[in-house]
Amino acid sequence: MSDFRENLHPTVSKAEYTLFAELQRLGLTRGMVTQKKYQIKTPDGETIEVTPDFTWQLQRKMLFLDGDKVHKGWRIDRDNELVSWLPANDWDGLRIRYHAPLKNPSIQLDQIIKEIRKWFGER
Repeated sequence: MSDFRENLHPTVSKAEYTLFAELQRLGLTRGMVTQKKYQIKTPDGETIEVTPDFTWQLQRKMLFLDGDKVHKGWRIDRDNELVSWLPANDWDGLRIRYHAPLKNPSIQLDQIIKEIRKWFGER
């Protein structure tokens, strides 16, 4: 198996790095890219750019990992609005909020992995 770090975008956060390592260990990174920009249309027809933290292109799934230090206040509403526009653009989106930093990754990471597996229809 190749070193997973070669597949990461250079701007990933420590939490994204930790999650990517766990997804790699579990075999859930096939076809996944990180920090790739995509264009979507808003309901009023405007084209905007989104940058999900993780994208499974073949499954048309975008995952946004939102640390509570950055994603707060008005940004939460904007984040949720963005994800609500994805189905009209043939994408499925998931936002996962976490307490940054992942100081107790065994607890937070387990919950995040459960949420991702559920999103993919796995148990």
